[in-house]
Amino acid sequence: MVTTAKQVNEHTRQSFVRRKVVTDPLSDYVIDAIMPYYPKSVQVIGAFVDASNQYWKTNWHWEFLLNRLKLFQTMDIEKKYRDCAKAIESVLTKSTPNPAAGYLKSAMGIPKDKSSRAEITKRWAVVRQSKKDFRRVLNGSKVLDGMEVKTKKTWLLSVAPIARPGRSKHSTGYAIDLYGKNAEIIEISKKLGASLVYPEGSHVHVEFAKGVAGKPLPSAHKAPTLEVVPQSIVYGDDMCMMSPYEYAALKEDARNAPALDNFSETGGVLRSLVNILDDTLGEDWW
Repeated sequence: MVTTAKQVNEHTRQSFVRRKVVTDPLSDYVIDAIMPYYPKSVQVIGAFVDASNQYWKTNWHWEFLLNRLKLFQTMDIEKKYRDCAKAIESVLTKSTPNPAAGYLKSAMGIPKDKSSRAEITKRWAVVRQSKKDFRRVLNGSKVLDGMEVKTKKTWLLSVAPIARPGRSKHSTGYAIDLYGKNAEIIEISKKLGASLVYPEGSHVHVEFAKGVAGKPLPSAHKAPTLEVVPQSIVYGDDMCMMSPYEYAALKEDARNAPALDNFSETGGVLRSLVNILDDTLGEDWW
């Protein structure tokens, strides 16, 4: 395939890749290959994440979501929505990392969590469910309506899907997260032959499993063959879709449903509060 994307050559490597992004040889190749095509407003915000750091990333999302829940409760919003956020926070804090903070301001992998991988996997299940519940609250409260785009993306990041530790496509090297105007990123990425383009609201997850602009991945750095999964499975609005890499993890979850049900503890008071929203706005409000 000959690419129809046009080179704009507006970036240096330093301007294109955010400082904290970790790469490996394959992601370096992909980044260098795609860099000439994206405008100055687009940046790489995620690339290679090995298995160990995927567990760390769970804690990053835990802390980020917790901070957003606390901020939401200070906003001028109907009390029933703030109560829902408080209930989600209560569930989230039952699965606290050790240490409980520091992940947002540090380089990837720092601080080191003293929790076992099994404990972090349980935390991931709680975080994933809490994200889904908070998404329902955000949608119901309409707090994002009319919000400035950059600020809205930050809130959307708090409810973005997170792959189960050890299952993320970011371990392949060919998966890149791009920040900027989503529509622009999607159009350019498709022209470059991306094997998957998935908008997560806050950013766009892009995979180049088959190479870039008609050029295959270098044989010395071939990524492993991974299971082919559907492009997307909708479980909410168009900003809230289950991505293929999350879908692959959920297939495994289905085989362990009873155990994971114990981790997804957003029951009790939260479910009662969600029922209030259902009664008020109808069961399809989220």
